[in-house]
Amino acid sequence: VLDGAPAAPAAAPAPAAAPPPVDGEPINMPFGDLTVSEGRLVGWLKAVGDAVTAGETIAEIETDKAVVEIEAPVSGVLAAIEAEVGTVVPMGGRIGVVRP
Repeated sequence: VLDGAPAAPAAAPAPAAAPPPVDGEPINMPFGDLTVSEGRLVGWLKAVGDAVTAGETIAEIETDKAVVEIEAPVSGVLAAIEAEVGTVVPMGGRIGVVRP
């Protein structure tokens, strides 16, 4: 390197690795009215580690038309919450996982 020459910029840090996906049955935002493309998660009724029963309401989302209940897809344990309250999620998007 020549005296007076600018130093090469430092390399940007590598982005943090995403956590590995949790095995189990995904909890997805439901598809409803074809005019609704996303919903805002307004509340989880269960915490990670809680037992859930298939069909039990475990979360609620709000669309521009209504508040909709999200049900556990299978009986088991809520293994992961992948969308926090207040997050806007596209319909069909994964918000959590139930491990049977």
